[in-house]
Amino acid sequence: MKIFLSYSWAHIPETNTLDDFLLQFNVEVIRDVRHLRELDNIKSFMEKILEADFAILMINDSYLKSKNCMYEIIKLLEDKSFRNRAVPILFNDINISNAHSRITYLQYWEKMTQQLQEEIKNGLDSFAFASNVLKELEQYQLIRNKIDEFFNFITDHLCFNFVKEQNEKFTGLARHLSLIKSQPKKEQQYKSKATINRIIIPESNGANHIVDIYRLLLNLSNNSEIELPRLLGHLQEIANHLSFYFTAKTKSNCSTSIKLIQTDTILSETNVRTLIRDSVSEKRFSEFANLKTRIFDNTNYSFIMNGITKGDAVYFSNNLTELSNYKNTSFKLFGMPKNISSQREIDKHWTLPYKSLITAPIFNRGDNNETLLVGFLNIDSSNKNVFNFDQDSKLVSDIGEQLFFSIQRLYKHTYGNDKQ
Repeated sequence: MKIFLSYSWAHIPETNTLDDFLLQFNVEVIRDVRHLRELDNIKSFMEKILEADFAILMINDSYLKSKNCMYEIIKLLEDKSFRNRAVPILFNDINISNAHSRITYLQYWEKMTQQLQEEIKNGLDSFAFASNVLKELEQYQLIRNKIDEFFNFITDHLCFNFVKEQNEKFTGLARHLSLIKSQPKKEQQYKSKATINRIIIPESNGANHIVDIYRLLLNLSNNSEIELPRLLGHLQEIANHLSFYFTAKTKSNCSTSIKLIQTDTILSETNVRTLIRDSVSEKRFSEFANLKTRIFDNTNYSFIMNGITKGDAVYFSNNLTELSNYKNTSFKLFGMPKNISSQREIDKHWTLPYKSLITAPIFNRGDNNETLLVGFLNIDSSNKNVFNFDQDSKLVSDIGEQLFFSIQRLYKHTYGNDKQ
């Protein structure tokens, strides 16, 4: 059996919950993060959807306002056979059973259509190079013209309520789909792989970059045989999106780096080497690309090494310049700070290109509760007092923990051996 999931990115955790439930059964769950890869043809993906036995539509306010979701499903519903296989699941933030609530969405798409028409009219001197813009306008017009028909389709079908189904462990949905439990899967080598579910999409500037990171992490998680160049490309994109997000959120220049831990058996010491930097800061450190540093020469790394066995240790500082005992091997690159008592003078003569820092471990706990630490995820800012401890530390920590599975995949074969 094949089941297609149509959903909005505003409800990724809920979609993951349903996805995990469905994967317990003898089914193939068709989902964009698994089947719509970067180079795949959209038309081919749509044809794959039409092969599904059922299509679960996870409908909420953001779904009804999403061009991609609405265009995709309205086009699919043109196929009469597909209509009989659609299974709507409604969220509590919508009510489309009455004319008043429907008008709100009709007005929304009318406004979006008119707005794009005005932008095209005022902003384009020639239509010769505007095929993509005109195609998007056609999509808006189709949604505007067909959305009420879509509402009629929904109200005429058996609908499930997500909250009710989740509380009842999706028993009603499973009965409707005639799902049969599959054989239990073999235990994973590590305790948790679904830490993506813990990543909360923030309501702040640049949140779309976290959505993109979410998509990349899911793609990495679901493609265990992904080739090395593409894996590294995804990690590069994650680093870039993290920098873009924190730069937009903090309104300061932020950088991201992913570090790997290596053990030098000859010198009997543990080192850190940079695997990935965001594209902007990479230029800043280009001449030190292959530099190795000892873990305990850096306050942030030694803090995590000493505390990770007690919990999910994250190093956080919104003002490195005020830390008298702060150690960082980057001082050797940018110059040692002067021994000045005045905080103003310290700020003035501070040599590092960052003053705020969050470092999270890239790790996982094994079945015997043994912690396996393979690297670190760093986010830094050129300004002071820009990060939020509760929100930002958790976000970086959750992303760092999820990166473990990608780093572990390449670590043993490429970067774990110091001779390589």
